[in-house]
Amino acid sequence: MIVQIIIITIGFFIALSYPMGFEPLWFFPADSASAITPAVIIILSSALYVLAGFRLVRQQIRQNLKDYYRRVASYRLLLLFIYFAQVYIFHIPALIDGLGAGGIPFVTRFLGLCPFLLTLILSYIPFYKVERFIYQQSNRETSNLPSLFNFLSFQIRTYFLLGVLPLLLFILVFDIIHSIPPVYDAIRIYPFLEWITFIGLLLALYIFTPFALKYLWVTKPLPDGPLRIYLDAIAFRAGIKIRDFLVWQVGERPFVNALLIGLFPFNRFVIFTDSIIKNLPDDEIAAVFSHEVGHAKFNHLPILLLFTLVYLGILFSLSGAIDSVLGSGFLNFGFSLTLIMAFWLALFGQLSRRFELQADWFAAHITADPESFTRALTKIAYLNGIPMRTSGLSTLTHPSIERRITNIANREGFAQSQLRTMKRIAAILAIGCGLCLAGVGYTIAQEVKTAPERRLQVWASHLAEQAHRLLLDVEKQKESPASMAAFGEPRLASAEAERAEGREKLLQAISYIDTALQYEDKEPLYYILLGDALEMLSPEYLSKSQRCYEKARELGPIYPGLRYYLEKKMSVK
Repeated sequence: MIVQIIIITIGFFIALSYPMGFEPLWFFPADSASAITPAVIIILSSALYVLAGFRLVRQQIRQNLKDYYRRVASYRLLLLFIYFAQVYIFHIPALIDGLGAGGIPFVTRFLGLCPFLLTLILSYIPFYKVERFIYQQSNRETSNLPSLFNFLSFQIRTYFLLGVLPLLLFILVFDIIHSIPPVYDAIRIYPFLEWITFIGLLLALYIFTPFALKYLWVTKPLPDGPLRIYLDAIAFRAGIKIRDFLVWQVGERPFVNALLIGLFPFNRFVIFTDSIIKNLPDDEIAAVFSHEVGHAKFNHLPILLLFTLVYLGILFSLSGAIDSVLGSGFLNFGFSLTLIMAFWLALFGQLSRRFELQADWFAAHITADPESFTRALTKIAYLNGIPMRTSGLSTLTHPSIERRITNIANREGFAQSQLRTMKRIAAILAIGCGLCLAGVGYTIAQEVKTAPERRLQVWASHLAEQAHRLLLDVEKQKESPASMAAFGEPRLASAEAERAEGREKLLQAISYIDTALQYEDKEPLYYILLGDALEMLSPEYLSKSQRCYEKARELGPIYPGLRYYLEKKMSVK
């Protein structure tokens, strides 16, 4: 589950980092048929990826799922490389803008993500054969297996929406914030406000997601009876409050699992799939539940959240230095992506695996019945088609079943090693919190100190926006019928008045841009607007407008469409 969430998160990062300054292979004007070529290539690359999934599934089924989990993780990573090419080589955002499909920020971003999201959904289809194969291996009739439609619905609710909906919510909220001029101006003057908003949204998601999952995953309360009483007794003995026990309706599919969700007692649920209730006796279910109670007992979820916040705080502190040293191009993108991967694969993965082993120890300790938990792990692995030995990304969050059983057998030695591990984690967390608070405090102090400079830059951008609107008005006037001289003297007079009005607007626009350049002289867009205004004012100013375009090119606009427009303007003789 977590691997797919990581893939979706990185896919969003790729999309939202556009543009990075890569030169496009072509451009996509709205009136050009050249947009067909990149669109076809984007569709074909996604189709080939899905077909590769069918080939992978056939090969692994022939090998009785040997290396399946390692290979499927690599297959998911391949989608990121394909989507990166779709965005930065074939320029999906430029294609969307060129076809006139953009305009509303959230809609534009979502359209840019559609090839990635649709490809991910379609790539679930080949793995329906894996589910059928696992079902057959457990000597059950495939006639009881849910249909392909139900399989896709389950995959989308379980994995896809769990990763996509929070990220789309973040995009929507920040687009709304940016659409409110006073709020957006405040964020541009004090960038730390955006970071604080992000952290607030993240905390809100941690609080409200458990309640949403109750409905997204189609759950119902565990019925009253001996099992529920047994589980309540374990939770009471451990001193852990559980809001409710939920049964997840997964039907006949081979998905046997249990999980703890929620940071606090008021939003803490333990979810069992109905398949685990059907296939395991009460003592083994209690052992699995004790494992989930162990996560709550040792505060694993709050620790992971705290590590996430510390990591984000350090990234926030480093962001200014990274931008100043690496710029906003490919190096910045690569470094930022490396930091994200380091968090998920190194820090988060290491913590998660150690926490799983610690929860195993707690389950064996509190039930005083390690054999029940060992049997439960073995059955869950068999019913889910998971090999006892796994490696690579398949063990990102959970150690292999074999290692977990080995650690349960060596409880005393494992308890001592876990004590040392928790002390190290506490020390690392304390150091991280100190670095985070120092870095965030210093960054906020610097942003407050330099706020007057950014206030001038914001004012300059407002002047440039006004100038741009005036230029658009003049362009519309040029296309007006009043400029045509074939309708008699009154129309000629009207055309002359419009030309005079247009000249006044151009002079006003030039005045705005000149003032904006006094506040911010490193923005290439301002020089492009000045060049446009001079060119529209009179052919006599063509050489001056060209010098403005040259200056803009020296400063290096990031957006590919803007660079394309600049090159066209500079080709005018």
